[in-house]
Amino acid sequence: MDYKFKRFYIRQENEEMPNGSTGMFEYMIHNGGVIILAIYDGKIAMIREYRSSIKKYIYELPAGTLEKNEAPIERARKELMEEAGLVADSKNIRLLFKSYPSIGVSNEMQYFCLAFPEKKQRQRLERHEVIKVEFITLDKAMKMIKDNRIINGPMIQAVLFYNEFISKKDQ
Repeated sequence: MDYKFKRFYIRQENEEMPNGSTGMFEYMIHNGGVIILAIYDGKIAMIREYRSSIKKYIYELPAGTLEKNEAPIERARKELMEEAGLVADSKNIRLLFKSYPSIGVSNEMQYFCLAFPEKKQRQRLERHEVIKVEFITLDKAMKMIKDNRIINGPMIQAVLFYNEFISKKDQ
């Protein structure tokens, strides 16, 4: 049985496991999403967005849900423009890594991208989006993670990955 929503659906099914046992499982079927670590003028583009699920603002990176069969780099380019007002040609965006955020309840794959936008312009927010853009140094982002001011898992993953494996190469 499936319960369909706008961006995903919930599936409930009886499944036989590799050991021969069976069980009823519920999980979310999701096209996946992108998270974009954008470096503009030497700083990380961070958004502060109001999230209804937690009823407060939270620091995040620009992100979005993939359309069926959409390439992650193309979605990253679109979301960067819409949420942060940053314009990056697809050649200036690359995949860093991918990760399952919650495999116990979802098949969602998150694609983490690194972008170097060429210019800034006005955001193109959807009617329901309440997003403020801030630009912070990598050092400040690391301090905000340490101080529990950045508590969004994908943002923490992206910043720590960038700090550990990429930032020294960019300098």
